[in-house]
Amino acid sequence: MIVRLSLLVGEDGTVKQVKVVRGAGGAFDREAQAVGRRAVFTAATVDGKPVESWVPWDVEFTPDGD
Repeated sequence: MIVRLSLLVGEDGTVKQVKVVRGAGGAFDREAQAVGRRAVFTAATVDGKPVESWVPWDVEFTPDGD
């Protein structure tokens, strides 16, 4: 199961905003958003200066198999 997010990455590389683009429902969407908020990136740059940018991000859930 995959939840597709869009993350707004700030100039400092931290996630400023999380949007669910394609959800999987309830708890899956909430957990994917929590994972997205914890992510840290290297900020995009324009003319060598860091800028905010939207980044697509997929969170995949797989069942535990024994």
